[in-house]
Amino acid sequence: MSLGTTAAIALVGLTGHVVEVQAQLAYSVPGFTLVGLPDTALSESRDRVRAAVLSSKVGWPNRKITVNLSPASLPKHGSGFDLAVAVAVLAGAGELPAAGLERVVHVGELGLDGRLQPVRGVLPMVAAAMAAGYRDVVVPTADVAEASLVPGARVRGATTLADVVALHGGQPRALPDVDPVRPARVAGVRRTPGDLADVLGQDLPRLALEIAAAGGHHLLFTGPPGAGKTMLASRLPGILPDLTEPEAVEVTAVHSVAGTFDPGGGLLARPPNSYYTRMIRQVPLRGKRVVLMYRLSVADDASTAIERQTADLDQVVTAEGWEVVEAISDDGVSGVKNKASIERALGMLRNDEADIIAVWKLDRFTRAGITVLGKLIEVLDENPGTLFVAKQDGLRSDQSTWRLIAGVLAEVARTERENIAMRTTSSIAALRKMGRFAGGRVPYGYASTPNPDGPGFILTVDEQEREVVEFMARCVLGGKGTFKTAQALNQTDWKPRIAGHWSPNFVTQVLTGQAILGRVIHHGEPVCDDDGVPLAVWEPIVELPVWRELQGRLVSTGVPRRKASRLLSGGLVRCGSCGGNMNVNASGRNRKRNGELRQSATYRCGAKSRGQTNCEGMSISAVNLEEYVTELFLASEGDLNMWAEVKGEDVQARALLHEVVEALGRTKDELADAIDEDDDEGIAAIRGQRQRLRAREAELRERLAKPVVRWVEMSESVRGRWLLSDADQRRAMLTDALEPIVIVKGANRLTPIADRATVKVRDDWKRLTRYDESL
Repeated sequence: MSLGTTAAIALVGLTGHVVEVQAQLAYSVPGFTLVGLPDTALSESRDRVRAAVLSSKVGWPNRKITVNLSPASLPKHGSGFDLAVAVAVLAGAGELPAAGLERVVHVGELGLDGRLQPVRGVLPMVAAAMAAGYRDVVVPTADVAEASLVPGARVRGATTLADVVALHGGQPRALPDVDPVRPARVAGVRRTPGDLADVLGQDLPRLALEIAAAGGHHLLFTGPPGAGKTMLASRLPGILPDLTEPEAVEVTAVHSVAGTFDPGGGLLARPPNSYYTRMIRQVPLRGKRVVLMYRLSVADDASTAIERQTADLDQVVTAEGWEVVEAISDDGVSGVKNKASIERALGMLRNDEADIIAVWKLDRFTRAGITVLGKLIEVLDENPGTLFVAKQDGLRSDQSTWRLIAGVLAEVARTERENIAMRTTSSIAALRKMGRFAGGRVPYGYASTPNPDGPGFILTVDEQEREVVEFMARCVLGGKGTFKTAQALNQTDWKPRIAGHWSPNFVTQVLTGQAILGRVIHHGEPVCDDDGVPLAVWEPIVELPVWRELQGRLVSTGVPRRKASRLLSGGLVRCGSCGGNMNVNASGRNRKRNGELRQSATYRCGAKSRGQTNCEGMSISAVNLEEYVTELFLASEGDLNMWAEVKGEDVQARALLHEVVEALGRTKDELADAIDEDDDEGIAAIRGQRQRLRAREAELRERLAKPVVRWVEMSESVRGRWLLSDADQRRAMLTDALEPIVIVKGANRLTPIADRATVKVRDDWKRLTRYDESL
């Protein structure tokens, strides 16, 4: 373990502070760590220094390097520390004699090619070094003239890092012949002071100028435009004496840090000719624009009414003199479901439509926790001058502790919301087990009424809906199916609760559900008594024997019904009148023994037969439609090639695994060396590195165990695959490839099928071979 030390200067404003740069090199896992409160530019010096050392043909130590900038409590910024860091590292590595380097100040930025780049603020840096007793300073060649302006300083310039190595007695392998980097000066504002003798009249202002110049007083001119304020101010430096040497150094240091100083003229001896003029005009003041947000989840005795929230916020608006541009009210909306209102309010801040969001309490704004609060903070940060106010919490976003308090309140609101949800869920379960209605959709045949024996609600039979249920039961028990029952209901004056017509599915759901027995379902099972027998909590509409008879007639036995062999299935054919599915008439007279369709088979919409009046009852020849669709499909896609799935090995994972295995081999040797040298720190670091490598190895082997799937284009065409496919495979191909085929009514029976059917291939259809995995 070795140590190299040198010095650098850190500027805080115009004041320089000596920084001791220490570099420790240890035999451990190679790395470079920079500590001591560096900023981003200084942290990046690790890469610049390493590249510059290698470009200068100087050996780079392959060890663990730790560079400390002391004192650690002093902020360091800029790239002027690069040279000092490089010298300290090379001294610790033995490339430079370490003796005496700790009393030499090094200032300069390193380029990747090893050249020294000039930096700003060299003059105050060298002055600070001299004040601290450091006379020897090494700077880039471009900064030598500026650094030499400090009396007593021994300044030495260098063009490259190799020059610095040679300067300190090192042995660089080669001294590159390169041109020094020229300083980039920023053009400053130069004003030539005027002569006070040019001013005519203005006796009183002239007297004020002379008194201020003689006594070193401040001076303020006020007056209308054209009164001569700028003219007089520009002539003040002309009557001031030359700067003293300390004053000249201080003024020159300002220009040095700003990058506007040209050292060719020496220190700036004349007072700076700078003055500030400002025209102030009256601007109409605009009041702060506020968005008021009110929210109430449930209107009960424990909640705060919208009216009270409005009254309290109105008081704040009046007291602050704000202008209300919008009031957003969410009555009966949960604190996690008011996202639209939140986005509306935040959008008004983003679009400069409002300056303030005001709420009664923070939980009225949201109960979603820190997530939504983060969005609010982001908008406030992006739009300076905007404000968030929570009146009852005494919270404003311009308070220093507002983020801390708002974060706590937001998480408290979220936790409270989750607890309420948990209590509500438990309450619903308890109500159901007690036989009370816990809310939600009321079963058909019943109505929700207040509980006469206590709080809450119960279900009572709705007499009109009872008649409908009994009518359904009589129809089914009388031999009608659900289709005929729904058709009969559509011919009565009874109307469903929501849908526009009665459907067979609704008849089945009502007659097979256990609600018409007065039973309560909890977690999918009826509530039972102590013996496990289902309870009739409410008045039943039908008796249990009748319900069991309905179950036997309506519940499927699991035996599939025989269907016609259809090429266009799965809802592919649609009615152009009502939008419903059109299915093949599957009666026996339309099907041959081999399952093929007769010429008389049709695709037909059944909406009209179910009693719907908004459908024209569309139908079309099944055989003709399927032939037409097949012809169009093959004409459009038949000559295109199919695609196949190919599984292979993850090549990237295999290459990375090879590198990881090699790294494990190298670290095994490094671990053995560290054990021989009793380097405990190195042993721990290498073992940690090997543990990480083994984890990566396991991850890569897991990736290799899973094949990589890619799709390749085959030489087989869609037409060829069609010819080799059976009816089911062709049906799957058309279902994936085509958009729904819409059938419209023709003018007469002779209307061409092309005028009645709209056939279109999907834009996203992939011609994959998954239709027949055996081929």
